[in-house]
Amino acid sequence: MRITAKQRERINRLFHRVMFISANDEWKEDEHKRDENGRFSSSGESSTPKIPTLKGNELGRYKDIKELRSKARLYALEHLAGKKFKNESTGNEISVAMGGVKHTIVGASEELIKTIPAIPEILETAKLLKTEPDKNDDPNSLGVEIYQAKLMIENQNREVIITVKHWKDGRRYYDHGYMKKA
Repeated sequence: MRITAKQRERINRLFHRVMFISANDEWKEDEHKRDENGRFSSSGESSTPKIPTLKGNELGRYKDIKELRSKARLYALEHLAGKKFKNESTGNEISVAMGGVKHTIVGASEELIKTIPAIPEILETAKLLKTEPDKNDDPNSLGVEIYQAKLMIENQNREVIITVKHWKDGRRYYDHGYMKKA
């Protein structure tokens, strides 16, 4: 491969520019905050993600699973429906619609239903695992994003898997999740 005179001149200019910047750019450690693990952070605070914690009684007392589901629906309607929450790791805004909450509640275990009050924190702290095509081949869907979040409920560590549908108009909707022991 032959380098032309013009290319050689451009390479030399870039090389000298880089060398000039490097020689005149002094590192000032105190201007570059780090967390306790030595990783760079914007504020110097810990970058350890917060883990949503639930006592398990946030929805109140209930006599059976049917009543717990009703309380969870009511809670979601009053506190979550129509709201958006920004995921810290991706910057994506995820909307919560009652359809997604109902999808979570129907047939869910008692433990999963009790996580409904933590949906905002779960959506904010979850990490994106992967993106998959919509299984129904909906032409308006860009795909389904699968997120994972840690959660502490009734002093037990759990992992919650969240499904978020991403639409062509840019909206993202919380769809449903499931839980497993961490």
